[in-house]
Amino acid sequence: MSQQNVDLERGGANLGNLRKHDTKMCATTMARLVGVVSDPAEVVRLGKALPLLCAVIKTCGRGSSCDISYGDVSEELGVSYPTIKAWASDLAKKGYIEKTTSGAKGVVVTLGERLLNGVDALAGLNETVQGIVDAVHAVRIALDNSMKGALVAIERQRKRLQ
Repeated sequence: MSQQNVDLERGGANLGNLRKHDTKMCATTMARLVGVVSDPAEVVRLGKALPLLCAVIKTCGRGSSCDISYGDVSEELGVSYPTIKAWASDLAKKGYIEKTTSGAKGVVVTLGERLLNGVDALAGLNETVQGIVDAVHAVRIALDNSMKGALVAIERQRKRLQ
């Protein structure tokens, strides 16, 4: 087990609880989550605050901002209220989120540019992959047509030789 996994476990976050909302995740949310967790350097940079960032990304969905309750997130992740507040401050310092107090125990979270730009990068990757799929399909059609032409030529040659 890596040191990062050990540190996350010691932090006490219940990552399993994050799965309860996964059944209808939009593509934007998925792209943001993949953008964060696919880069090992980002995961290390986030440290113990990773579970909170994942919860915030999922709460915001397609939007760039959302209201969260530290108490609700604390309960969902299985960590203390002060821990959630500390993680939120850490995420804000690192540029992942901006936060504005909303009510006694809530906060409006706006996703930082590094998260919003990550979605654009993944969208570009999707376009590149689709371009490759289209090119492979075109090559396959060309090869199929070429094979058909070759088979017709072989059949003509065979008949002529008979």
